[in-house]
Amino acid sequence: MIILLVCHDPLSTAMKNIIESSFKTDLRDIKTVNVKPEETIDSIVSAINSEWEEAGKPKTVIALTDLQGASPSNGLHAWLMKGLVDYIGFVGVNIPMLISAVNHRFDETKEVFKKISETSQYCSNSIITKNVKKRN
Repeated sequence: MIILLVCHDPLSTAMKNIIESSFKTDLRDIKTVNVKPEETIDSIVSAINSEWEEAGKPKTVIALTDLQGASPSNGLHAWLMKGLVDYIGFVGVNIPMLISAVNHRFDETKEVFKKISETSQYCSNSIITKNVKKRN
């Protein structure tokens, strides 16, 4: 299972670099597509397809993108709707979610979904409240 990271340029590569620095290894299972403002949905689909083919056309992918309704998300959705793969998809990718995807990419699909979902929920719900004083 590969991880397709499709985000606004240069976020995909930047996030991959952070993860590789943390893991101190080259993670070939993370395929990045950096979407520039002038790109069309067709060009995004083509770039995603090239990364997928280069990875050996795996049957299942973890699809991560940054912002729902934006070009990277729309291009990724268009590619996924071709039906070439089974997928687990998430919008609003962040570093903890990407770490979870890397850590669990060899697990069963349901477990991968569960782990990334838990991480996503934890990130959404973790508001720092230390040293917050209640007003009278």
